[in-house]
Amino acid sequence: MSLTRRSMIGLVATSPLLAQLGRAAGPDGEAADWPAWARTRWQLYDELAGLARRGTDVREFGARLDGTSDDADALERALAAGAAAILIPAGPGRSMRIGRQIRITRPTVLIGTGGQAAIEYTGREKDMFLACALEEDPTRFLGPIRLDNLRIIRPEPLRPHGKLLLGYNLRGVSVTRCTSERMGLVGMHHMLQRLRRYRRAGGSIAEDPALKSGFSATLDDLCEDLQVHDCRTDARTYMSQMVRFDFTRRVAISHCHGRFANVSWWGGGGRRDEGGDLRHPRRVRDVYVADSEFSHALGGIYGNNGQDILIARNKVAMVVDIGIDFEGCVNAVARDNIVTNAGNFCLATFFAAKNILFENNLCIQDGGATNIHLQLRARKMGAANGRTLLALRSAGFGAVDGAIEVAFRNNRFVWQGSDGVGGCVPSFFGRLEVSGNRFENVTCNLAYRRTGSLIVADNQLTFGKGVLPVRPVISGNAAQLSVQRNRIRLADAPTGQLRAIQLALLPGSKFALVEGNRIEAAADLPIVMVAPSGTPASVILRNNHGGTLLVTEGLTVRADGNQDGSDRPVVPRTIPVEFATADASPADSADQETSPSAADADETALEAEAVPAFLRSHKPASA
Repeated sequence: MSLTRRSMIGLVATSPLLAQLGRAAGPDGEAADWPAWARTRWQLYDELAGLARRGTDVREFGARLDGTSDDADALERALAAGAAAILIPAGPGRSMRIGRQIRITRPTVLIGTGGQAAIEYTGREKDMFLACALEEDPTRFLGPIRLDNLRIIRPEPLRPHGKLLLGYNLRGVSVTRCTSERMGLVGMHHMLQRLRRYRRAGGSIAEDPALKSGFSATLDDLCEDLQVHDCRTDARTYMSQMVRFDFTRRVAISHCHGRFANVSWWGGGGRRDEGGDLRHPRRVRDVYVADSEFSHALGGIYGNNGQDILIARNKVAMVVDIGIDFEGCVNAVARDNIVTNAGNFCLATFFAAKNILFENNLCIQDGGATNIHLQLRARKMGAANGRTLLALRSAGFGAVDGAIEVAFRNNRFVWQGSDGVGGCVPSFFGRLEVSGNRFENVTCNLAYRRTGSLIVADNQLTFGKGVLPVRPVISGNAAQLSVQRNRIRLADAPTGQLRAIQLALLPGSKFALVEGNRIEAAADLPIVMVAPSGTPASVILRNNHGGTLLVTEGLTVRADGNQDGSDRPVVPRTIPVEFATADASPADSADQETSPSAADADETALEAEAVPAFLRSHKPASA
């Protein structure tokens, strides 16, 4: 299914990247969603071929390439010569050894010829190339820098974690057709970081710490144009990064394979007083990561304070923390990805998360990542139970109206473990949509205190033979609720007080609609509506099939067209004591979030059959 602007959570996708997602065909054979601001791989490779024809062999500057001699001096002479390109020939018995870090202070093109040129880096500093303007002026930028067809090795027992290229204030960087072993490839940062002038704790909710540190309010001082394509990394240790970029715009990464390596970004702190407040601009912009694979790292693809991001058709497996994670991000899409086994969550958002869409992704947990930190000799992150498919962690943004607006559409969430079920971890949201998804042996538990608008629609939730959830299959609470046209199927008869759907209304709740849900089980699997005494909400229970209806005594309910599993009409009845006390409270956390303004607004009471605007704008996933 192609992604169009209409599907972006009902909001308008105004960014140059997101606006083109429905484009019919891509340039030069690239994917259809290839960003217009990035040259294609073939354009890059044509340019590099032209530079290679005008290049100079590094042996002309004294390099021996015998794998024993230190060629660092020769490489520095080559860099200083100003050649159109420096060529490092590959071949049997040819290997360049570099015994110390090399400084790049001018535009540079380094190309392996005749195959991937082998480089063994044995320097004391962990990064082989350090690139920045000689003056280290935060207003000066260096580029272009092109690295192509290189194979960099960091031999044992030297410490890994380093990168082929570490740069500050760079523009026009490409790393293509390169391989790295026991180290990553690229780190791109801002000179204000190198000079230690950026302090994310130096601001406040009202004052952007980036501005106080010297960044421009017009965002004209970011690093720009980083492209990494057709590269491979096997870093051998979980903390390594294939690509890391901070305070950068226009980043395209594709067709890469990272083992013990990931992709991450950072455009400022995520917390409200560290630059994460939505009044402050995101200082990572226009990011495209596609058709790549990452595994055995801290996370897969993730970052802080980014805007206009597309993560598409990647594979992420066996990560310590989170597969794909948008932290403090705005206008971000993850679609058609496969995430298998994450210690904490397959998909997640942290901090502010506005206009975020997860669509058409496949997420699988089977317990293989339970306590994965022990397998990878890593620091434990979170619970590391290897069971959670999706999560929201709002970390204090409950007080910001509209800060967390997330949609999960047409994804497939699967628990394949030998026991129990998979689940979700909720947190505060202003608006959350979960529609058209398939949950296989996974409960959709979204109940959380003081939330805004929740839509759970057109999902299929199935539980195989011998698999029974012990909590509600679907749960949620919000100021405005819609649970429509979901299908719940249990292969075995439910036991105990298992519920198909349980909604916990809030004191300020205004509306709840439970309509057209179908429950298929060998015994009664009720729909439960829990509410505090005196809740003014209008509740509609309509055309549900397969379960009894249980509601808090005294709650005003409009019910019609509901049937049990034998097609007999059912009407709401008071919740038995055992149901009223079991799992009636939504999830809580240590976030200390406050109620959203939407839940506290003084609105006119709704008529029994009225439908709020946020529901009128929602269409079934099949539309």
